[in-house]
Amino acid sequence: MAQKCGTIALLGLPNAGKSSLLNRLIGQKIAPVTYKPNTTRRVVNGILTRHQVQFIFVDTPGMIARGHIPDADLIAWVVDAKKPVQNLPVQLPANRVLILNQIDRFANKREILPVISEWQTALQPREIYPVSAKTGDGLESMLDSLGLMLPERSFLFDSELMTDASEKELVAELIREKALFALQQEIPHAMEVVIDAFDETRRENSKKCLVDISASLIVARESHKSIAIGRGGSKLKEIGEKARRDLEYLLGCQVMLRLFVKAKKH
Repeated sequence: MAQKCGTIALLGLPNAGKSSLLNRLIGQKIAPVTYKPNTTRRVVNGILTRHQVQFIFVDTPGMIARGHIPDADLIAWVVDAKKPVQNLPVQLPANRVLILNQIDRFANKREILPVISEWQTALQPREIYPVSAKTGDGLESMLDSLGLMLPERSFLFDSELMTDASEKELVAELIREKALFALQQEIPHAMEVVIDAFDETRRENSKKCLVDISASLIVARESHKSIAIGRGGSKLKEIGEKARRDLEYLLGCQVMLRLFVKAKKH
């Protein structure tokens, strides 16, 4: 069997579950997930290789206005299956499919049928996939179907690779996710994270594998610094503790994490 390989752009309105879906498909967190809109700040490529098929999923920032459609072999519009059918803010090309996410929220699966019918009329996609990023329901059959639509092409990435993002980029995005969760509506999503130091000289130490990381949360205004730090440093400590746990899983060793808060220079 010839190899098949192609790009699938994951598009949709904010909070449709694109990043959760990507993380579930890849089997590891590579994209930030929060309830705040526009959480994804950069395009993240997730790579999944199954047998003779390589899927390159492109997680794009949430689209709330007419914008550029990425050049991809397939365009997957991701929607929350529980939300009403609505007009799209962009004109999608003919190579579009629809992913109805969060079907686990339906107590009776028969209630999904009219939703599928409405979206079929509204969007007329090549295929509609009812799935749940939370439970994994429907993902296997979706991948089987998507694989048939990808072009015959040699793999673009090593079959063991899960993303083309660097570890530092993933670390920054993960810390930012934890900060957004901790701060909720207190600070806008424009917050950035800069990795100041990434010392892995002790990463191969057989007795105590360790990566030492220093990172700065960059907030928009001086007045936001005290909010991000919290009383007695409580917020920054909370962000650091939650981020460190996930970072240790991501990097496969102990992590020493130091966080700082800085105001953006205008």
